[in-house]
Amino acid sequence: MDGHEALKILEQNHHQIDLIITDVNHPGLSGIEICKMAREKYQWIKTFIMTGYTKSADQARSEKAADIVFQKPFKMEEFEKAMKDLLPNY
Repeated sequence: MDGHEALKILEQNHHQIDLIITDVNHPGLSGIEICKMAREKYQWIKTFIMTGYTKSADQARSEKAADIVFQKPFKMEEFEKAMKDLLPNY
């Protein structure tokens, strides 16, 4: 799926979405762009970006593109804790 398709799905289903999990790299729109657009338009949606590249992680953090940015590889325990922090009611 490219970034434009992801954004289209978000726009059609935003009322059912609580969390976006994405990688930085997508054709079309990057994960950073998707999350920034989602956070601007749908403030209640939490965002999680992951990347294997330090430079991309630093960019996502500096642009405050997501609630949480992880650099791959990461441990499942770290991911689980992040999800509990983002969505405490789930």
